[in-house]
Amino acid sequence: MNEDSHSKPRDRFIAVTILLCSLAVASALLCLKPQRLDLHPDNPAFWLAWLEREDPSQRRTAVGVLSALEPMPEEVVSALMNAMGDQNPEVRFSAIAALHDQPQALDQIRAALHDPDPLVREIASAALQGCIQD
Repeated sequence: MNEDSHSKPRDRFIAVTILLCSLAVASALLCLKPQRLDLHPDNPAFWLAWLEREDPSQRRTAVGVLSALEPMPEEVVSALMNAMGDQNPEVRFSAIAALHDQPQALDQIRAALHDPDPLVREIASAALQGCIQD
């Protein structure tokens, strides 16, 4: 086989991959388009609403964006404290990491030492020991 016969299937694969990625991005944008969005973290209302979404990956994303706020508004701290009780362990993990330096969350972080998920227990322990860096 010559080099051309090997490169054609590879080129087709690359083209199909690019097309599929483009379609995924376009469909995600279409889902967001009907709303006027202010995605800037200084206006956290959009991300606070994402904490109520059904998809745990979206809730986890919201926690990540909201955790970047400095100083963290009280409504965000409260919402993230609620997220520490999320049904999804990755959301709980992210919320604990986000609140590691918030004194009002210490009791809930201590309670997370008894979480059924070992990674949640581990991040709670690290948070209480001051091992999490911003």
